[in-house]
Amino acid sequence: MATLDATLDEIIVDNNEDDAPSSEVIAESEVKRVEIAKLIPAISPSNFNAIIIYSDEKVIELGRKPEFRPECIFSDGRISTVHGRVNIICDEGKASSDPTKYSIQFTDLGRNGCFVNGKKLGTNNSVILSEGDTIGLVVPSISHKLSSELPIYTLALCNSTPPPNQQTQELADQEEQRTQEIDDAMANELTCPICSGIFYRPVSVIPCLHNFCSSCLSSWLNPSNNNSYFGQNMNCPTCRATIQEVRKNPTLNNLTETYLKTHPKQDREKEEKEEMDKKDAYINKTDLVLYKRNNNNNDDSDSDSDDDYHRRRRNRRDETSSDESDSDDDTPVRVCDECTNPNPIDNYQCAAHALHNSCSTCNCRLAFRHHDTSLSPDRRQNCELCGMIYCNLYKQVTNTQSPCYISGIHKLKEHTSIISLPSTCLNNNQVERDILIDYIRTKNITVQDVYNTCMTKVESGTYTHPSYPNFTTDSRFCQSCAYKYFNELIYCYRAEIDSADLPATVTSRPTCWYGRDCRTQIHNRGHASRFNHISENTSNNRH
Repeated sequence: MATLDATLDEIIVDNNEDDAPSSEVIAESEVKRVEIAKLIPAISPSNFNAIIIYSDEKVIELGRKPEFRPECIFSDGRISTVHGRVNIICDEGKASSDPTKYSIQFTDLGRNGCFVNGKKLGTNNSVILSEGDTIGLVVPSISHKLSSELPIYTLALCNSTPPPNQQTQELADQEEQRTQEIDDAMANELTCPICSGIFYRPVSVIPCLHNFCSSCLSSWLNPSNNNSYFGQNMNCPTCRATIQEVRKNPTLNNLTETYLKTHPKQDREKEEKEEMDKKDAYINKTDLVLYKRNNNNNDDSDSDSDDDYHRRRRNRRDETSSDESDSDDDTPVRVCDECTNPNPIDNYQCAAHALHNSCSTCNCRLAFRHHDTSLSPDRRQNCELCGMIYCNLYKQVTNTQSPCYISGIHKLKEHTSIISLPSTCLNNNQVERDILIDYIRTKNITVQDVYNTCMTKVESGTYTHPSYPNFTTDSRFCQSCAYKYFNELIYCYRAEIDSADLPATVTSRPTCWYGRDCRTQIHNRGHASRFNHISENTSNNRH
C-alpha cells in the first residue's frame, strides 16, 4: 500500500517528463519538407527512374534489398544487397527548409564497388557529391557499350538553380538585351549611309545593291555635284561603282515602315519629309526602274576605263589592309564627328540628317560640303579630276606616313609619294619604259625627281598636258590621278633626254614611221625593240 501513496501532482509531473515531446522535436516536425537533389539516369533512354532526395530523409540505401524504395532496388547480379548509401547532411546541424543548407554524401558498400566520375570509390569509402557528378553502381566491360540497362546516375542539386524570382529576372534581362541587340542590328540595316537617318522612300542602286533614301541619292547624283570629267557617269556613294540603274525597293520600304511602327521616335518629322520630297527627283515616277544608264553615251568609254583604274587600286589597297571588311554591307554605319561636335577648324556642325561623304581611303564620314563657299580650297574634299572623296585636306592630316595623307588630295606639284613609273607610260611601250628606267638608275635619279621635273616644266609652260591642258600644278588631285596626269608627261621628259646620255643600242635604232602613235609597239615586243618610237607620226610623209 505504501507504494501507491503518490500524490496527484507527482503523477502529473512524471507524465510530463516521460511523454511530452522536446522543443527540438516539435521544431523539426514543423520544418517544411523540400526536395534538395535528384539522381537522374545519365543514359537516355533508361530502364531506371530518377531518385528524388528530400530534406527530411537521413539515409537512402541502394541495392537488391526488397525493403528499399522501389526506385532504389536493382536486380543486376553485380549489385550487392546493400550496394551504396546516400547520406543527407544538414550543414546547420538541424532540419532546414533551405535546400542550400544540405550536402549529399555517397558511401560505397558494394562488393564490386561503386564508381564516382568513372573512378572506383572503394568499399566503405565516402565522398561529398557536387552538381553534375556521375555515380555508377556497376562499370561496363571494355567491350560493353553504354546502354539503358546500366544503373548510372548524374546528381542534380536543387540549390544549383536560382530562386524562381531571380531566375525570372535573369531571363527577363537576357530577353531585353537580346531584343535591344536585334533592334540595334535592324536600325543599322535600315540606316541611310548618306543622311544617317532611318530610310525614307528607300531605293537601290544596281549592280552593287546599296540602298539610300530616294531624296538623298537624288541630291548626291545631282549633275551639279559631279565633275564634268565623268560626263553622264554616276557612282555609288558607298562603293563608287558605276551606277547602271536606280530602282525602288518595296521590300525595304515595308521593313522600314514596320520598324517605325514599333519605334516611332526614330521617324522623321512631317516638315523634314516634305523638304526631302522637294529634293527627290524620283518622287513622281511610278515605274520600278527610276533611272537607267545610257550605255550609248560616248563619254562612258573614258569613264569606264578610269573607273576600272580606281577599282583596281581600291582592290589592291583592300588586299593589303587587314582592318578592312570584306563587304561594305558588313560594316556598321559610322557616325560623322561633326554630327556630334562642331569642327574645331571652322566650328561647322552638321544639321539633322545632313548629306555625308565617305573617305575613299579610311571610309570615315564627312559632311557633304562640295558647294560650301565658306570652305577653303585647301580643305576641299574631292579630287578635281575623278571627284573621289578624301579626308586628308578637310581634316588637315599632317602625318606623312598616314594612308589618308599618301593617297589623298594635294596640289599636283606637292605630291611626294610618286615611287614608280606608271605601267602604261610611253604609250604602253614596255621596251621604251625599260630604257627610261635604266637611264634614271644610271643617273641616280628617282621617279619622284622625274615627277618634280615634269611639274616644274608644266609650271613654266615648257610642257603642255595633251589631255588636261586646263589643269595647273596647283590643281588638287588624289594620288591615283596624279599618277594619271604624270603618265602622259613622261613622254615629254623622255623626248628631252640627250642621245649622248643613252647607249648606242638605243640611239642606233631606226625610227618607226608611226612614232608614238604606233599600235604595234604595244603588243609586239620585237617591233618595239627594233624601232625607236620616241618621235612624232611621220607616216604621211612617206610618199
